[in-house]
Amino acid sequence: MQTTQEDTGASEAKIWSRLIRPANGTFSKAAAHAILAFNFTDAEKSRMQELAERNGEDKLSASEKEELEGYIRVANVLALLHAKARRSLKNR
Repeated sequence: MQTTQEDTGASEAKIWSRLIRPANGTFSKAAAHAILAFNFTDAEKSRMQELAERNGEDKLSASEKEELEGYIRVANVLALLHAKARRSLKNR
């Protein structure tokens, strides 16, 4: 059975979720605020949007697909960290 990039991404997401445990709000207030400050720049957001649109049109080169997949993986981890940070602030 061959593993696809999608399978790998789903597996990575599960591992990160188990590691970060976003429902467990254990960050200090300062740490939670610091983590919530981590975000993509406007230029990066524009680039992700461009890549996503072109991907929908099946017009990405191999390196652009790899770039988009990288953004997706990083965004998924960032979302987990942000969820945990928000939970931590709610619990305080």
